[in-house]
Amino acid sequence: MKTLVSWLLGFAFVFGLLGTLSVGRLIPDPTQQTMASVTMVLVSLVAGSLLARREPIKSFLTSRPVLWFLFLFNVTSGVLVYLLVGGVQGLMTAIGLGVVGLGAGSGLVLRRRTA
Repeated sequence: MKTLVSWLLGFAFVFGLLGTLSVGRLIPDPTQQTMASVTMVLVSLVAGSLLARREPIKSFLTSRPVLWFLFLFNVTSGVLVYLLVGGVQGLMTAIGLGVVGLGAGSGLVLRRRTA
């Protein structure tokens, strides 16, 4: 049963990601595109967060090398996006990447205190 739930969560996560990317080609109306895109992002976000709490992925994501990679990659990407992409899109993307990087960094700091 646990394997079935993991498979369903993985399917919902991938479905949400692919739906977010392909909604522009399937729906012509811009308002409906935005609503469908936000819905697909929420589906992938909920499924991904539930999937990340399950054991094989949870232990992988909390390992020290993965946390270092997430921290360095996202902070560096956030700075580059801020510098290279103009406007609100670049700023919001940089903020999102910075939040993920800071989350990984806080995981490193909290893990060091408990170890």
